[in-house]
Amino acid sequence: MLQFEQSLQVENITHIYTSPGKESTTALVNITLSFPRTDRWTIIGPSGCGKTSLLLLLAGLLFPSSGRIHFNNRIIRSPQPEISLLLQDYGLFPWKTVLDNALFGLALKRTIKLADINRVLAILELLGIREQQHKHTHELSGGQRQRVALARTLALEPKYLLMDEPFSALDALTREQLQDLLLNLWKIFHFTIIFVTHNIEEAVFMGNNIIILSPAPGRVAHTITNISPGGLARNSAEFHERCTEVRSLLEGSGKI
Repeated sequence: MLQFEQSLQVENITHIYTSPGKESTTALVNITLSFPRTDRWTIIGPSGCGKTSLLLLLAGLLFPSSGRIHFNNRIIRSPQPEISLLLQDYGLFPWKTVLDNALFGLALKRTIKLADINRVLAILELLGIREQQHKHTHELSGGQRQRVALARTLALEPKYLLMDEPFSALDALTREQLQDLLLNLWKIFHFTIIFVTHNIEEAVFMGNNIIILSPAPGRVAHTITNISPGGLARNSAEFHERCTEVRSLLEGSGKI
């Protein structure tokens, strides 16, 4: 019997969207992947190739039409407490303060204690927004709101952090700052990153492994592994060579 403990495994999944009276749409076909603990994965591919669908399946928010997804030696049939999903829109509550937004996920699970507040305040400190703890989200910049969303996720102590183009709406400098911050958080908290992006440079910078999906319906067209365990410097020759490699593979798979 195969063992999948402490690892997220995708076993030959296909996903088809169906609606009464409408033609079905195949999003993903025959996807088999393994996401070992504490590594960094980025997923890139043409628009509509099923990148977000794959994240929703990994998060237990969708169930595959065929195939299986395993976590901790169990088939995923619902959301898992050790797998967190961070979407593009942040999902913050404008009537709550930064601190209350950051505590919200924990508050759904249990009564908040002083130890929880202190731990979340420490996370806000790491994210550089502790001084904003009493503000509301409309008073924050886009980058600060993304940090609040990260704080809420980290408060849940996930083993896997799934991210769907989290920095796409930010300006270039803020985007790079948050990329650097996320890698530093990864080194501190040792979660596994699975990161969807349309941006080639972001895919190479954030991922030690890159999955390139084909045009719809999405299949795994290419996988690049073991790029750099600690990450590549943006101005390094290897970084630019990897970006060129990914761009070439994407051109063979379909435009982003």
